[in-house]
Amino acid sequence: MAEKAKTKVETAAEDDADVARKIWLAGIGAYGRAFSEAQGQLTKVNEEAAKFFDDLVDRGQQMEDEVRDRLASNERVVKTLETVGDFSEKQRSTFETRMDRMREMVGAPFGFMSVGQRLEQLTQHIEDLSHDVAELKKEVKRTTGKSSSRTKKSA
Repeated sequence: MAEKAKTKVETAAEDDADVARKIWLAGIGAYGRAFSEAQGQLTKVNEEAAKFFDDLVDRGQQMEDEVRDRLASNERVVKTLETVGDFSEKQRSTFETRMDRMREMVGAPFGFMSVGQRLEQLTQHIEDLSHDVAELKKEVKRTTGKSSSRTKKSA
């Protein structure tokens, strides 16, 4: 009888362990399912947000085109834009003239060239000098070669 009691206790313990394991697995399964569903919802939201954004861009493009067409057909607007363009060009020209006079007065180095422009000039100058040096080397070889052949003939 002691053995029957012992096996009942062991069986109950095994059943309890089995139930505990099943509870643990159910919890993990619930977490996995919730995660998968959340991921699916997130993907759906991202797709809808992208579609919504694209729709807004399309609508904005349509509105911009409509406004441009309306403005282009309005003579007053066209004339105003031309006047503003002429004025801004005149102002730019006046500003550049004043800046040129200021540079002359200050005696600015390189005439306020941009660094890129100055580097381009220097690079071109170096290339020209390199070419000249190469030509001089050829000339020296020609004259040295001729004079050495003359000395050999006379000897």
